[in-house]
Amino acid sequence: MAMSRYVRDDSSLPDSLRELAVLTVAHALKSEYELHQHSPIARRLGITEVQLRELPNWRKSTNFSAVQRAVIAFASEATTKRRVSDASFAEVTDHLPQPQVVDLAIIVGWYHLCHVLIDSLAVEIEPAEL
Repeated sequence: MAMSRYVRDDSSLPDSLRELAVLTVAHALKSEYELHQHSPIARRLGITEVQLRELPNWRKSTNFSAVQRAVIAFASEATTKRRVSDASFAEVTDHLPQPQVVDLAIIVGWYHLCHVLIDSLAVEIEPAEL
């Protein structure tokens, strides 16, 4: 639970970027549970409906800032390839200080773990927190 609290409450990564990373992992892993839980949180933090709708195809979208795109690329590559390309790493480090990049990697890894636990234990979707 200490790690969960760190990821959700104490990470140096801005909350809205954390949620974009979480949702990127959720889309890549087809985690309906995390999409259901984190979409309302993202909305509260200023992620728009257009951004939520376009996140699965973010490369074609013009509705994400440069830093958002860098975070999404990092999270997407880490999730689907288990390694981030040099180009994506350079891009994210152009926008974020090192502690935030480390926290981004921790967040991506944490939500991989959450997905495995949720799916392995067949956790049912409960109403999202408001």
